[in-house]
Amino acid sequence: MDLVIVALLPFVLALIAPNFVREFGRKPFAWLLGAVALGQFAWMTTYIPVLIAEGPLSLTLPWAPSLGLSLSIYLDGLSLLMTLVVTGAASAIMLYTGHYFEEDDPAAIFYLRLLMFMSAMLGLVLVGNVLLLFICWELTSILSFLLIGFKGKYEASRAAGMQALVVTGAGGLALLVGLLLLGGAAGSYELRDILAAGDVLRAHPWYPAITILVILGAFTKSAQFPFHFWLPTAKEAPTPASSFLHAATMVKAGVYLLARMYPALGETALWETVLISFGLFTFVMGGALGLRHTDLKTILAYSTVSQLGAFVFLIGLPESIGLKAAFVGIAAHAMYKGTMFLIAGTVDHSVGTRDLSRLGGLAPHMPVLASIAVIVGLSKAGVPPLLGFVAKETLIEAGLEVPFLTGLITVAVVTGATLSVALTLVFVIETFFGKMRDEELHIHRPEAGILTGQAVLAAASIVFGLFVTDLMKPLIQFAVGEEIKLVLFPGFNLAFGLSMTALAVGGGIYALRGLRDAWTRIPLPSASDAFW
Repeated sequence: MDLVIVALLPFVLALIAPNFVREFGRKPFAWLLGAVALGQFAWMTTYIPVLIAEGPLSLTLPWAPSLGLSLSIYLDGLSLLMTLVVTGAASAIMLYTGHYFEEDDPAAIFYLRLLMFMSAMLGLVLVGNVLLLFICWELTSILSFLLIGFKGKYEASRAAGMQALVVTGAGGLALLVGLLLLGGAAGSYELRDILAAGDVLRAHPWYPAITILVILGAFTKSAQFPFHFWLPTAKEAPTPASSFLHAATMVKAGVYLLARMYPALGETALWETVLISFGLFTFVMGGALGLRHTDLKTILAYSTVSQLGAFVFLIGLPESIGLKAAFVGIAAHAMYKGTMFLIAGTVDHSVGTRDLSRLGGLAPHMPVLASIAVIVGLSKAGVPPLLGFVAKETLIEAGLEVPFLTGLITVAVVTGATLSVALTLVFVIETFFGKMRDEELHIHRPEAGILTGQAVLAAASIVFGLFVTDLMKPLIQFAVGEEIKLVLFPGFNLAFGLSMTALAVGGGIYALRGLRDAWTRIPLPSASDAFW
């Protein structure tokens, strides 16, 4: 029952948000929400030894039995990992939000929507019935629409929200049909029954239709090619929404769904071909497209598209060889990318622009923010001893273990990692170092409250990297379902050599400014324009 409370508590807080903010102000509410989310995170960590000792936990309450609908909770290693990602990121982002908005901004309404989204996302990863999962899935799409289009007086915000809703909503309809077929083929809509029916489902004549429909739903939510275009457009959302939805949580819902369905639908040629090919292409494409832009949030959005592609690729690998890397990557990505979106918002808030053609040299004016940016940038680039380094090492290791097309896949993986390094250098160096390009910009230092959450997430990248075996291995191992090796430094092997190669070549791409400028001038078709 306490898991139900964890999922519904943000919804209850959302109901009191307008009155609380009106009576006490947005900053005290921000500290309250940050403390509550941190408490939820701490509470969920107590389940790690319980799950290791007892296995997955489930609770089922009948709701509409004739429809196969029940109020079910299902907690295993994967759902616990995602719950920790949601609550951990929320603890920093909720605090940030109270200091991000100005006095005359409708912060209470934003909090109401953000908290409802958090509740829907927690429900999505904790429910044990796939029809209830679909309800939470659609709630995240609707609330994402309301958050992306929060500045509704601007046409760009309205258009971005509508685009995200149409794309993810259409994918949701495909998912609904896939889940109905899945439940029919398995004889149950309960997750525990579906996960145990993998052999039956893979042999079922409906299997191809089920798999394609589920993948379509996941691809639209997690911005995989050719549905990637809605995520960069969603930069119109206020920064806390961008960080929470488009880096830490919602865009990982599709990745979560694929990982969740791996025991039931994975290990087939259809599954592996679609996820590996589309995931790898998205991984490389996202990084390449990010180098064409100067808006900080657009760069981060394309970088997120790229990382999501890497996770999809890893889940598509046979014999579970990519799951460890996917789960470590999901945790590391929430820490560094969530922070980088907050950094972009802080720069915009303090300087009045997030356009790299005008920025530069901010480090002397914002030394704390610059230090945070360097830390999370090093993690994203995959530099030891941060958690991002472990994530990159495990990604490359998984690529090297593929029993087919090993060379081609390894080249694609290293290329994606290289572009990630180049994007990181663009973000950090051209924002905080060198000479400011627009001397007329007025800078005011960000207050301590807006930096606190970012500093916590940056510190987490260091702590979880240094102590990855003690802090991450038990959870990741249980999520994977088998014994794994997870260490900070695996030794001077081929994976480490390729990782260092990605760092060096990524640095070279960054240094070749003329090459990057030429790439931005090459005309490319716009998927967003094609959508409209």
